[in-house]
Amino acid sequence: GKNNYLNFIFGYVLHLLIGFVIFVALPSKMDRVAEGLIDLPNRGGLYSILGLIYDSDSNANHLAFNLIPSFHCSITLYCYLSVRKNKNIHLAYRIYLIIMIVLISLSTLYTKQHYFIDIIGGLGLAVVIFFPIKFQSK
Repeated sequence: GKNNYLNFIFGYVLHLLIGFVIFVALPSKMDRVAEGLIDLPNRGGLYSILGLIYDSDSNANHLAFNLIPSFHCSITLYCYLSVRKNKNIHLAYRIYLIIMIVLISLSTLYTKQHYFIDIIGGLGLAVVIFFPIKFQSK
């Protein structure tokens, strides 16, 4: 419904604003040299794709910035929470979102896009933003 849509958009924008404030006030970074993640394109295969992702993170591909909160995890959990009780949303889609929360969280860890605390921060942000907002479960 219209109210759920407006509440969802409000929460999404709130995510972006709070994340921006955190990124400015408490910037975080990951040194990929220290993590042993340099020269990935030279390894070939899927490593070259991962190297492209790392190159897009910053000018100096050995540093990743603004890790906490993980928007990957936060937005996915927020989407799930927004539809979890809505009977108009097919159960298969709600289960799909749960699976995606887990897979996205794990993939950001295994590809060294985030640290574990970033995942916790992202999931926590989704919960903190979601519960004050009133969604109707139809």
